[in-house]
Amino acid sequence: MKAICRYSVFAVVGLLLSGCASKEPAVVADTLYFGGPIVTVNGAQPSAKAVAVKDGKILAVGAKAKLEKAHKHAATKMVDLAGRTLVPGLIDGYAHVGYC
Repeated sequence: MKAICRYSVFAVVGLLLSGCASKEPAVVADTLYFGGPIVTVNGAQPSAKAVAVKDGKILAVGAKAKLEKAHKHAATKMVDLAGRTLVPGLIDGYAHVGYC
């Protein structure tokens, strides 16, 4: 019986210590853009302070500190926009803009 209790204590200590270790982000961003106006083209959130990108797709938008905490890793490239505006890219191979 004592052996079972001893192993239970080790299991509990192991679980507690695993929670104390430095936590890796659930999803790591490749790049985090910040430091300038970011246009989202989303009526519910038309602008943001930062945007996290993974594999060429937007992972998250919001406050820089929040995105750093949730998605930054040592390998994440940090891009300071230095006041420049970031807008979504529009890809259209054939368009007649302004013609009705």
